[in-house]
Amino acid sequence: MNKIVRIFVAISILLIIILLPIFVLVWQGDVVVQKVAALQNSESSKADAQIYAEHTLGFLLNTDNLPAQMTESEAAHMQDVKNLFVVGEWMLVISIMILVGSYFILKNPQTYWCSLRAGSVLTIIIIILLGIFMLFDFENIFIHFHQIFFPQGNWIFPSNSLMIQIFPESLFEWLGMMSTSASLFLAGIIAIFSQYKIKKGT
Repeated sequence: MNKIVRIFVAISILLIIILLPIFVLVWQGDVVVQKVAALQNSESSKADAQIYAEHTLGFLLNTDNLPAQMTESEAAHMQDVKNLFVVGEWMLVISIMILVGSYFILKNPQTYWCSLRAGSVLTIIIIILLGIFMLFDFENIFIHFHQIFFPQGNWIFPSNSLMIQIFPESLFEWLGMMSTSASLFLAGIIAIFSQYKIKKGT
């Protein structure tokens, strides 16, 4: 029983570390909106892109509708993104509940902190490997991600489409860098704190 709980703790902390920074970026959408505007060439396009991005993020958070300029295929893709976003939110909530509940299920606190350390160290390794791949071949990772999570194939748009113009690949490179950096920092803090608790317990 303890072994299964330890595995759940390690998986839960991995999911929390990876998902939390992504959701924080969306929940605190102003940073993303400002980056979207900064990637535009003219002041008029900056203003239009900012409004477009605000509506799009609001749609993900159930506080707004999609921009009226979106085509039917773009709107369908954003609905798929929103569905994935909701699944991710539930995964985050369930992982936090497992993490909290496991502390009381495991009889020995040392076992809990060892599991937490193992999960955070594993996450650090995964993030470093992912970061290396992103650094050298972000485009292929971006494509494979969409092929896995959007197998229906409605994520490909013409290069001159409004969605591509406002949400270019460089934006997702920046988002990937921000989220992986934050995840790496969070994983490091948890690994160090877990090691401290383990040593303190001994």
